[in-house]
Amino acid sequence: MQFLVIPNQVAAQVKALRQAQQVSVAEVAGYMQVSQSRYSRIENRPLAIKLHQFYLLMEALGADVLPFPDLAALRDQLVQARRATGLTQARFGPLVGVTQSRIAHIEADPAHISVELFLKLLATLQIPLYIGQHVYRPSPAAQARLAPQALPEPEARAGIA
Repeated sequence: MQFLVIPNQVAAQVKALRQAQQVSVAEVAGYMQVSQSRYSRIENRPLAIKLHQFYLLMEALGADVLPFPDLAALRDQLVQARRATGLTQARFGPLVGVTQSRIAHIEADPAHISVELFLKLLATLQIPLYIGQHVYRPSPAAQARLAPQALPEPEARAGIA
């Protein structure tokens, strides 16, 4: 299952990914180390969260973020994409609706921008974003539930040498 990220459909797409993995709100919330009510707000309004939280959510759901699978490499990829269009930060900022200095901050640390702003950047650069699994693999939340329980060590038999 893979979705082209469309801003007004992200909430439904995230919920569909969670349901496809057959994991509960509680399991994903536990993986993300947030309360269930906080996770419910995230699932209902994923555009409002920070990008690093979005990547954690995708990890919890066993989903890829393409063409940017690695948050650590995102900074360089965004700079390269902007430069490939021939845009300076000063020309790019107004196209996105922010200042040049905001573009400089975003390019220095994109992990702390909102998903909504990230999608605006990508739309301006004409880069589609996809989320989802290419091949089913259990999410970390599902893996924890499906992992075989550790069996207790057999007790030593008394008197047998």
